[in-house]
Amino acid sequence: MALTILPAALQGGVVLGTVTAPIYTAPTGKSATVKRAVFVNTGAAATLVTVTVTRGANPTLTIIQGRSIGAGAADLAPELSALVLNPNDVLAAFASTGAVVNCFVSGLTVA
Repeated sequence: MALTILPAALQGGVVLGTVTAPIYTAPTGKSATVKRAVFVNTGAAATLVTVTVTRGANPTLTIIQGRSIGAGAADLAPELSALVLNPNDVLAAFASTGAVVNCFVSGLTVA
């Protein structure tokens, strides 16, 4: 069986809130590999970003804990580079200040 590998905007753009929320869920029957994630703070003060992954029924794991992103700055989140998400895995995030951090995630999907 041949695999299909496609580049994808796993998250084309979302504004983080102050409660953990999914930013990407790998679809049933597909896995994904994160190539790049970018978090941009559009606010006037530094804010903290936390990113987690939940793999199936396993406990949620923190990948980035309270990363400070300065006002007007961006963070490329190197911890997420090459992260493999299996079918139904959930990548989630939140910020300490709501409605100021934009999140973009690009990668590859495999089916």
